[in-house]
Amino acid sequence: MENLMSEDGSLQAGLQVVSPVTAGTLSGYGDAEGPLPRGIEESAATPAGNEVKVYSSGTLVKQGTVLTGETIVGGANNSMFVYNGGTANSTTVNSSAVIRISSGGVANRTAVDSCGRIKIYSGGTANSTVLSGSHTHGSYGGMDLYGGTANDTFVSSGGYMNISGGGVANGVDIYALGTVAVLWRGSADDISVSSNGTLQIYSDARATRITASNGAFLGMELGKLSYIQGSYAGSAFEIQDGTVENYTINWGYLHLRDETTAKDITVKARTWMRIFDGHAANTILSSGGSYYVYEEGTAQDTIVSSGGSMFIEGGKHTHTLTIAE
Repeated sequence: MENLMSEDGSLQAGLQVVSPVTAGTLSGYGDAEGPLPRGIEESAATPAGNEVKVYSSGTLVKQGTVLTGETIVGGANNSMFVYNGGTANSTTVNSSAVIRISSGGVANRTAVDSCGRIKIYSGGTANSTVLSGSHTHGSYGGMDLYGGTANDTFVSSGGYMNISGGGVANGVDIYALGTVAVLWRGSADDISVSSNGTLQIYSDARATRITASNGAFLGMELGKLSYIQGSYAGSAFEIQDGTVENYTINWGYLHLRDETTAKDITVKARTWMRIFDGHAANTILSSGGSYYVYEEGTAQDTIVSSGGSMFIEGGKHTHTLTIAE
């Protein structure tokens, strides 16, 4: 059973029960708390009173339960489900295991590494999460924020974080070789990006109070509803209402979509700018920078320095000046 929970965070039907007390724990369950979640049946050997019950899906934490110091390891079927008033403290997740936080569930001080995952759904909360892994071997530890809230997340080397629409992240520290993506309609506030850390912001997302150090990778894709605000190497910027002005792409990229507008942009070496559906004016393309204008894009008053590359892929351009050595 590879997919044990649907995208809205509800448990799927058909989970099978194994013998009690073998691989995980369900603590604090009693008849007064109501029936088990849909699709989960009790074992034939029912523990007495409030003793634990174990399911093939791993550990299930519910109403008033607090688990501390658990480790989930070894395979996609090894999962912990936290929901409906349950709390998991100081959990370690690795080796392709998953912890899933659904409505009313809370996970505190979770450590995710070596291909482990934490998935947070609507109404779920994760506090003080550490995400890490092996960047060299591709065994990343990550968080998928589908609609809940993540507070104080630390993304170190080999860690990643995806913030989807409806998901909210407050306080994100991105260290070298860590990666965070704020996807369509996702929201993140108070973001610190160290040198060689990566922050990518997609169309119509909201990312505020960004502090990016020199050498951080910052990629931005603009839509009409995008709001992005912060600083890069001490230089402040604010992007709203589909418009960006007086911005330098130091390391990263800028993409224009949905008829957005860019003015007075400098594209430096190792960076690029792409106009898919929008308009750019007064762009300076430095040596080693790249500029792409696609079919629905227009570029006006562009200066291309020696060593810069401009590609017209069906778009329009006027008043382009190329400066030779």
